[in-house]
Amino acid sequence: MKGIKVDYMLIASITLSFIIITASFVNFAYSQPSQMSPNSSKEGNTNANTPNIQDIPTKKVHVGDIDIAYKTFGKGDPILLINGYSFAMDNWDPTLLEKLASNHTVIVFDNRGIGNTTSGSEQKFSIGLFANDTAGLLEALKIRKADVLGWSMGGAVAQELTLRAYPKNR
Repeated sequence: MKGIKVDYMLIASITLSFIIITASFVNFAYSQPSQMSPNSSKEGNTNANTPNIQDIPTKKVHVGDIDIAYKTFGKGDPILLINGYSFAMDNWDPTLLEKLASNHTVIVFDNRGIGNTTSGSEQKFSIGLFANDTAGLLEALKIRKADVLGWSMGGAVAQELTLRAYPKNR
C-alpha cells in the first residue's frame, strides 16, 4: 500500500450484520428506544446532535481510475465506515453516526460504482479492488492511522485492507 506506512496504521475491522445496522430503533448499550426513527426529519428530531448525513456536503477525491465521493464529520480520531454492496454512504444509521461522531472524525464514502463514486475502467469488481480504492482514499486524505468499521461486503473489504497493511501476517 503505497504512501501509508504500516507502522502507523491501525485497522480494526468489525463486520456487522444488516439486522444490527437497520435496527436503529434500539439503543443496544442500554436497550432503550432511540429518540430518532429513520424517517424523522430535522424538525421532528428530538436529538439535535444527530448528524443529518444528507445535509453534510459531499466531497470528491481522485483515486486511481475513479473519483470517490465521501463525507466527513465529527471530532477525534478518524474512523472509516465501509458500506455493504450496493449501499451508498447516506444509508448509514443516524444513531450509529451520532455515537461515532461524538468522539471520532467519521468518514463515509461510496464504493466504486455506487452512489456518487464513478465505476472507472476496471471491468471486474473484487474485494481486492475495493480494498485498493479504500487504501487510496486514506492516502488521498492523508490519513495514516484510522479505525475501520465495515458491514456485510464492507467487512470483507476491511479485512482485506488489514491483510494488505500487514502482509507478513498472511
